[in-house]
Amino acid sequence: MKKRAVKRGQFLQFQRLFYLDRGKLAGIILDDVESLKCGIPQDEIHGVFKSRWESPGTFKGLGAFRSRGQADNSAFEAMITAKEISKNIKEMNKNSVPGPDKVCGISLR
Repeated sequence: MKKRAVKRGQFLQFQRLFYLDRGKLAGIILDDVESLKCGIPQDEIHGVFKSRWESPGTFKGLGAFRSRGQADNSAFEAMITAKEISKNIKEMNKNSVPGPDKVCGISLR
């Protein structure tokens, strides 16, 4: 079997696991072990995080923080033109996978 076909098969397997069992997928990706368990009880972990996040912090504010005003933000002030959008769509990889918005490059062309 070709190397590309093997990678494609692995990708499809990982994609399926992403929807069915993210814990198992994380185990495979992170340490190549599918059944690694944490030895610390979940209640203990929860208690430590809860006590840290619920306790009042020592943050007193930013003090005399002020902007230097040296940033050039003029690029963000101009409107995006239809020509720029069209140019960027044409430069996109048409074989890219969809992002969080479920839109891929080929569907925009």
